[in-house]
Amino acid sequence: MKMQKRILTALLTASLLGTCVMGCSSGGKEDGEKSESGKRFEGVTLRFAPNWGTDPDHEIGRTMLEEFCEETGLTIELEEITGDEMKNKISVDAAADNLPDVWQYWPGCVCKDLADADLLADCSEYLEKSEVIKKDHFGDAALAPCTFDKEILALPRMGATGVFLVNKEIFKENELEAPKTWDELIEVSKALREKGITPLNVGSKLGNPSHFFYNELVCQFEEGVQDVNNLLDSSKTTFKTDAMQYAADKIEEMVKAGCFADDVLGSTGDWSPSSAYYDEGYSAMCYTFSWQFASLSDETIEKSEIIKIPQIAETDREDNHMQGTTNDCWCISKKAWEDTAKQEAITALMDFLMWDYTKEIAQKGYIITVDAEIDKTIDYEALDSKLMSQVLQWRSDNNIEADPMIWQSLPNLAIQTDYCNALDELWAGTITGDEFIDKCEASVESNL
Repeated sequence: MKMQKRILTALLTASLLGTCVMGCSSGGKEDGEKSESGKRFEGVTLRFAPNWGTDPDHEIGRTMLEEFCEETGLTIELEEITGDEMKNKISVDAAADNLPDVWQYWPGCVCKDLADADLLADCSEYLEKSEVIKKDHFGDAALAPCTFDKEILALPRMGATGVFLVNKEIFKENELEAPKTWDELIEVSKALREKGITPLNVGSKLGNPSHFFYNELVCQFEEGVQDVNNLLDSSKTTFKTDAMQYAADKIEEMVKAGCFADDVLGSTGDWSPSSAYYDEGYSAMCYTFSWQFASLSDETIEKSEIIKIPQIAETDREDNHMQGTTNDCWCISKKAWEDTAKQEAITALMDFLMWDYTKEIAQKGYIITVDAEIDKTIDYEALDSKLMSQVLQWRSDNNIEADPMIWQSLPNLAIQTDYCNALDELWAGTITGDEFIDKCEASVESNL
């Protein structure tokens, strides 16, 4: 079986968000073909807000977008935002009735307030109009967090996949074995601390990347998986469950054992600092995600080994699961879509973003595509990102299933914000596991 067919199986088919059936599309472009429609859009201006910073794929995007504008005559007002600041921007723009025409966002609860306010275009209309991207490019699991009241109000941009790495040199130099169980993780962490080495790179700034790691512990239990899935129904939303509490207590135990950096909000808080911390040799273990793979040097990758997340002894699940759902999405303003002067141009821009740009950066290994037609064109053994190739192969070889995500499944953005702030406090050791659960539950009660 070819690797690319196995990748989607590992990432999506077994996803707990829903059954993913990758259909063969009757539409879409052939391998190597661009999404050009031949149409010109002189005099048309679109506001486009991507979540772009300094990553290599973002520079590719800027260059390709400039070429797209030259080819089509379309004027793009680029409103680049980095990281979680996008949530602040979109909230302010929505309040001022000044949303961009197209923007990059996160599905699930981040989009839900906009969906409830009827500010998002029905993306089924775009999918029907496009000659490039069709609904059957995506499985049910990929579309699930983009669907609200049975309407597709956002379009999946990429999948996410986590990895747990150990620095083989550090472990060998200190005569330690990579941990397989939770107790071994704690003992190894204490031994590393005695040597002045930070065990694990996971910090927390606005819940990044801590919310993923906490989620991993919750989902080591069948009940925990159900707890996360229950969040999708606001009538069942609660943090007062055994699995949620157990995971919070385990994080408290990790803090006391010195598993994390001394400054979890600064040196390892957020994605880039946490991966840089491991890349520079300050931590012996690394938990990170696909959008950070390209930031790790070849030297670091060479001395790293992929392992499964150490298992809690009381777990009732096999160790073949890890976070890996649809991570972010494209949104179209309903107001802009209903503007007949803009609709054709928006269609062309979305075709460019979802086919040309996605295909380019997927082949380089900067993202994991959730488009089955693009997936068929990717040579996963020739990715620019060596670590991406290794991780995808490892997930496939180990039949890794994708767990549901608390962060994405919460009922609204207010609860998500409180959840992330409480994670910062839990990671910093300023609150206990009990207090963390109480804070999250209080947010549920006050915001529902």
